Amino acid sequence: MGSFTFKWTQPAEEVYVTGSFDNWEKSTQLEKVGDSFEKTVELPEASEKIIYKDEVARWIVSIRATNLTGDQD
Repeated sequence: MGSFTFKWTQPAEEVYVTGSFDNWEKSTQLEKVGDSFEKTVELPEASEKIIYKDEVARWIVSIRATNLTGDQD
Protein backbone atom coordinates (compact mmCIF):
# COMPACT_ATOMS: atom_id res chain seq x y z
CA MET A 1 0.00 0.00 0.00
CA GLY A 2 1.22 3.50 -0.77
CA SER A 3 -0.12 7.01 -1.23
CA PHE A 4 0.02 9.75 -3.85
CA THR A 5 -0.93 13.43 -3.67
CA PHE A 6 -2.95 14.52 -6.70
CA LYS A 7 -2.79 18.25 -7.53
CA TRP A 8 -4.70 20.47 -9.97
CA THR A 9 -3.39 24.04 -10.36
CA GLN A 10 -5.73 25.34 -13.08
CA PRO A 11 -8.94 27.35 -12.43
CA ALA A 12 -11.92 25.14 -11.54
CA GLU A 13 -14.99 24.90 -9.33
CA GLU A 14 -14.56 21.20 -8.46
CA VAL A 15 -11.92 18.60 -9.27
CA TYR A 16 -12.24 14.83 -8.93
CA VAL A 17 -9.67 12.17 -9.62
CA THR A 18 -10.58 8.69 -10.76
CA GLY A 19 -8.71 5.75 -12.14
CA SER A 20 -7.80 2.12 -11.94
CA PHE A 21 -7.26 2.56 -8.17
CA ASP A 22 -11.03 3.14 -7.60
CA ASN A 23 -12.45 1.19 -10.57
CA TRP A 24 -13.12 4.50 -12.39
CA GLU A 25 -15.90 5.42 -9.92
CA LYS A 26 -14.94 9.13 -9.57
CA SER A 27 -14.84 8.65 -5.83
CA THR A 28 -12.24 11.22 -4.76
CA GLN A 29 -12.86 14.97 -4.73
CA LEU A 30 -9.75 17.13 -4.43
CA GLU A 31 -9.86 19.83 -1.76
CA LYS A 32 -9.32 23.54 -2.44
CA VAL A 33 -5.96 24.62 -1.00
CA GLY A 34 -5.18 28.25 -1.80
CA ASP A 35 -5.39 28.61 -5.60
CA SER A 36 -5.15 24.88 -6.32
CA PHE A 37 -6.82 21.59 -5.48
CA GLU A 38 -5.15 18.57 -3.89
CA LYS A 39 -5.77 15.34 -2.06
CA THR A 40 -3.56 12.51 -0.83
CA VAL A 41 -5.04 9.16 -1.81
CA GLU A 42 -4.14 5.74 -0.47
CA LEU A 43 -3.29 3.47 -3.37
CA PRO A 44 -3.35 -0.32 -3.43
CA GLU A 45 -0.16 -2.23 -4.03
CA ALA A 46 -0.19 -2.65 -7.78
CA SER A 47 1.54 -5.15 -10.01
CA GLU A 48 0.60 -2.96 -13.00
CA LYS A 49 0.68 0.78 -13.61
CA ILE A 50 -2.05 2.82 -11.95
CA ILE A 51 -3.93 4.85 -14.57
CA TYR A 52 -5.94 7.97 -13.64
CA LYS A 53 -7.53 11.12 -14.99
CA ASP A 54 -8.83 14.38 -13.57
CA GLU A 55 -12.49 15.32 -13.89
CA VAL A 56 -12.77 19.11 -13.79
CA ALA A 57 -16.04 20.98 -13.38
CA ARG A 58 -15.65 24.17 -15.38
CA TRP A 59 -17.09 25.76 -18.50
CA ILE A 60 -14.88 26.09 -21.54
CA VAL A 61 -15.81 28.61 -24.24
CA SER A 62 -15.00 27.74 -27.84
CA ILE A 63 -14.58 30.59 -30.32
CA ARG A 64 -15.50 28.17 -33.12
CA ALA A 65 -18.79 27.23 -31.42
CA THR A 66 -20.09 30.80 -31.70
CA ASN A 67 -19.83 30.52 -35.50
CA LEU A 68 -21.88 27.33 -35.82
CA THR A 69 -25.57 27.46 -36.74
CA GLY A 70 -27.97 24.62 -37.46
CA ASP A 71 -26.88 21.20 -38.64
CA GLN A 72 -23.33 20.81 -39.87
CA ASP A 73 -22.64 18.41 -42.75
